[in-house]
Order: sequence, then C-alpha cells, then structure tokens
Amino acid sequence: MKVLNHLLTVALLLLFCSTAQAQNVNVNDYDNIIYIKDATAHPGETVTLSVILKNKPQVPGYQFDMFLPEGLDVEKDEDNFYRIELSLKRTTAKNTDYFNSAKRKDGAIRVLCASTRAVPFSDNDGEVCTIQLKVGDNVAPGTYPITLKEVVISDVDANAIYPPEVISYVTVSNDAPTYDQGYSVAFTPFMLDGNENGVSADINFNVGSEAASYIKTVDFDLQFPLEWYQKAMISDVVKNASLSTRFYTLSDPIDNEDGTYHFTLTAKTAKYYFGATAHETTKIGSFTLYKDGGGDDGSYFIADGIHQLNIKNVVATDADGNTYKVAPYIGDVYVGEAKATAQNGKVDFNGNYTDESALQLLNNSLQKSTDVITSIDLSNVSAMASNATIATPNPNALIYVPQNISLANEQNVVADNHCSKLVLADGYDFNAPKSFTADEAAYQRNVAYNWGTICMPYVVESNGNVQYYTLSEVNEQSQQMLFKAVDKVEAGVPAVFCKSDDTSGALQVNASNVEINTMAQNANTDAPNWLMKGTYTSENVEADASSNIYYIADNLFWHANKTFKVAPFRGWFENSSVLSMPAKMFSICVDNQVTNIDAVNTTTNDKVLIYDLSGRQIKSAVGGQINIINGKKCIIK
Repeated sequence: MKVLNHLLTVALLLLFCSTAQAQNVNVNDYDNIIYIKDATAHPGETVTLSVILKNKPQVPGYQFDMFLPEGLDVEKDEDNFYRIELSLKRTTAKNTDYFNSAKRKDGAIRVLCASTRAVPFSDNDGEVCTIQLKVGDNVAPGTYPITLKEVVISDVDANAIYPPEVISYVTVSNDAPTYDQGYSVAFTPFMLDGNENGVSADINFNVGSEAASYIKTVDFDLQFPLEWYQKAMISDVVKNASLSTRFYTLSDPIDNEDGTYHFTLTAKTAKYYFGATAHETTKIGSFTLYKDGGGDDGSYFIADGIHQLNIKNVVATDADGNTYKVAPYIGDVYVGEAKATAQNGKVDFNGNYTDESALQLLNNSLQKSTDVITSIDLSNVSAMASNATIATPNPNALIYVPQNISLANEQNVVADNHCSKLVLADGYDFNAPKSFTADEAAYQRNVAYNWGTICMPYVVESNGNVQYYTLSEVNEQSQQMLFKAVDKVEAGVPAVFCKSDDTSGALQVNASNVEINTMAQNANTDAPNWLMKGTYTSENVEADASSNIYYIADNLFWHANKTFKVAPFRGWFENSSVLSMPAKMFSICVDNQVTNIDAVNTTTNDKVLIYDLSGRQIKSAVGGQINIINGKKCIIK
C-alpha cells in the first residue's frame, strides 16, 4: 500500500505542479535539476538526446514536459510510441518499473518516470533517459531551443522538488560532423550462411597512434535491425569474459529491448588503459547471428543480400574525465548469395576491410551483381587492406574512397573530389553521382564511319583528327539540317563529330585538368523547337512513325519510327513541335554543302539500298564520293 501511495503521490505532484518562465540557467548552480545535454545534428538526421538528472537526496521518480520547436520531433517506433526510453546507466527496468511518455493538448511531450517500490537511482548525477530526436529534412541551419517545463523530482519520501525550467539547444548544421581521431569501435564484415550454430563476430575497441589520450572507459550501443531482434535471430551478445576482473570492470551488455545493446568497459589501472603499450586493440565482446529458423514457428529468415549493423553513441573517456566523440561505425553483414544491389547505379560498402576475407566478400558481391553498377562508394569504409584491388564489373565504374584508403586500382578512383586518371570505355554506362576534377581523362571509340554523335562528361576540343559541330538551322522544306563548326563542346553537351579521313578507326577523346559533369544535358540549338539530347548510359528512346526523332548512324541520318537503343556517350535529335508529316530524310549540311543524305526507316524493316556510280550495290556509303541511296544521289564528305 505504501508503494502504491508513493506512486500516486508522485503522480499527483507531477499533475499539479506550478508553471514558471523557462530560462537559461547554469546547471552547476543547482543540487537538484533535470536538463538535456546540448546536441548537434544535421538536416534529416536522428540524434540521441541525453536527459541528465542531478540530485542530492535519493530520487526514485521525476517528470517533465518537453516543448520542441517546429521541424524537430521525437521519432516513433513501429507501434507508434515515442522513442523516449529509460536509460539503464543508473537503474534497471525492474527497479524503475514505470516509464511513460505522451503528447499533451498544449503540444508538449510529458515524460513520467517512477519506481512503484521507491527504489532510487544510483549515484547523484548522470543520464536517466534518452530521446531519439528527428531533425526534418528541410530544417535550416541554426540553433533551436528545447524547453523543459513542469519539472518535478520526487524523493523516496514522496517529497516534491521543483527545479527551474531549463532551455537546452540543438544546433543544426550543414557541415560534416567532426569526431575525435584515433578511436574506433568496430567488427569485421563477415558472411552469414545457414549454419545451424550461427556465426559469431568480435567487437573491438581500437586506439590508434593519432589518439589524443589513453582511454579509461568506453561506452557504446550495438544496434541490430529490430526485426532480427524480435525474431530471435541474435544470441550471445556478451562481454569478453577473458578480460580479467582484476584489471577491468566490464558489465554484461544491457539489452535495451529495442534491438540495441549497451556496452561499458573500464580499465582499473593506468597500465591497462586502452592505447597503452600492447593494448592498441581490445576485444570488448561478441555476438552471434542466425540466418534462418527465427520467429515463433521457426519460419523467419534473413533475406540474402548485404545488411548493416550499427555501433553508435560511442564515447571514450580518459583518466581526467575528458570525453572524446568517436565516429559511429556501420559494418556490412553478407547474407547468403549477398549480391551487391545498386541504387541508381550506386553501391555502398561499410566497415573495416583490412581482413583479406572481408575484401573477398566485397569483390564477390560485385561480380555476382546483376545490376549495372556505375559507382562504388567506400566513403563509410573505415579501413582497408593496403593496396587492395576493387574488382569492378563495369570498367567505367567510379570508386569513391576516403583519403585514408589507397587502392591498387590505377584509374577511376575518386578521393576528395579528385581523380588522377579517368578512363572511359565505349559501350559501358557511366554515371558520376558527385562532380570531381580529373588530371587526365580519356575515351576511345572504334568507328567505321566519319560522322557520329558524342556526349562526354568533360570539355572536348576540335583538333586535326576530329571536328565538332552543333545544329544551327533546320530547313524542313528543303529537308536540310545545317551544322556549324565549334572549337569546343562543354561537358555534358551532346554534339556531332566528323573524324578526318586520314585517321585510323579509333576516335580518341582526351583531355587534361577537367571538371567531370554529373549529368548529360539537352542542348538547345539555334534551330527553333529542335533539341539535341545526350546520354552517358545505354538508353531506349521511344519512337513511332509520327515521332520527330532523328539520329546518325553509318554516316547516315535516320528518322526513328520505332523504339531504338542509344549507346553510352551519344546523342539524338528531337523536334518538340507537332508536324503533320515528319521528314523521311534530311541532308546534313556544313557551310551550305551537302555532306550526307539521311535515309529513313532503318528502325523498320524497310531496306536501305546503296549503290556506287557504276551501279554496284555496296554495304555502306563511301566518303568523298557520290553515292546513290534509295535512288537519290548524295555526297559523303
């Protein structure tokens, strides 16, 4: 009865507490106070807020109302409950057995925490709950206040303490987050197959040579997908029992019952501080995963593919109490076939790939992939074996790496928006998700004919071997397309080229110190309603008999009357106006001289007949001579 009366008393005190004006206060001036630690976040990011209780008497319960500014909100779980959770750093779920949060009519989120047995929190200062705060995608950079009002702390005798209301701040920034260097908590990416005994992985704390200090205590959360947790695909999340309790304080990982486990490890003496001699890497714990046999009926399984586990909220503390913010870690888990899956051509990898077996998993997933991969992002790879090779199935695939990773690949590697050597192969897709500069850029196409279209992701210039042209005029009555010569073509802009007769069959398009454009463009022409469209990737262009779509092939200009395929680094022409009858053929004119007659209907079964002046049928038009194409004379320049 006393326990029940205590809980009811606390609830009534919380319900009828007085209201005061929220203000900035110095928490160090108060013996009893609840506040939220200031935090930094980025638009679209979820950040963990730490709620701190500082108390002089023994305290088993508290309450506060939290007011959030527009654009900031608390995340909800799959059951639509706020992700505001009891912290187990100063209590247990058994001791603090009442914890709830709900939104009030005034827009505040009320948090109520109590122990029905009046069991107080341990110690007198520290975290008592956490809040998963979601920052909206469109929140502008700035400082946003979070106000705690209606704050009440209850001691073990149900006496109410009314601390001041406090404003804390979340700073939203577009700048990349900064972390203290030299520290990491990680596991090595591994393969999860159908082994009935599961697969185990170790969690290690690493202190590098660039670390500012040896570390006494490290705290972090290991997060699994919630569904894996709920379906019992995880077991044996344990501490490293081989660490001697004589030198270390290592508690069993705390199961937060949301798929996360909290680890804390403390070295008792300076000799065993992390980072001291021979202690650069310390195994903290391990876990075991199962691929299948989960759920109540044992039918659940983890789908084949590459999945990720997170290590987050990593804080390292030295002997003087200085804390170091450690970058979160994302590690890959390869399940079953584990084919790399591309999103818009891009594949991401995560984790520590210093182990050769992990690197082999990465390369195997690329080779197995059935997707067209145009970029491989290793930005979240924390480390990789020295001079590792990434086996790209697409020779045009870009490999984005952080500055600390050096690959054996000699081309198409982008680090800090810079590529030493970009080499593009004809016939393979290319896509740059982020622009960058290239010291050297090269492309080669084997061509059997002088005329063609081109669209390159860097500036190209006319020279003695090739001349570039842009469309200047279209005369639909005389069925002529007039082109003008240009000295250079900007990156991403499609154009027409004419290769000199005395060059070999290879079209070389090289450049130095160029900016790489991320997207092929539609080039407006001087001819009204006419566009030239370009592409870096293989593309099917939809057309029918009424379409005003034309392209160049085999030194001829074709009207497309059915869907046709355009290879990478090429272009085609479209007329946006509505014509009663699309032209069946156009002459290509340069300096008012006909250079080429464009026969129609190669995209249908209509036969194109080409003859020389002797009346002999030939397979293709001959440059510099009069050719008879479908009964009409033309000169191929």
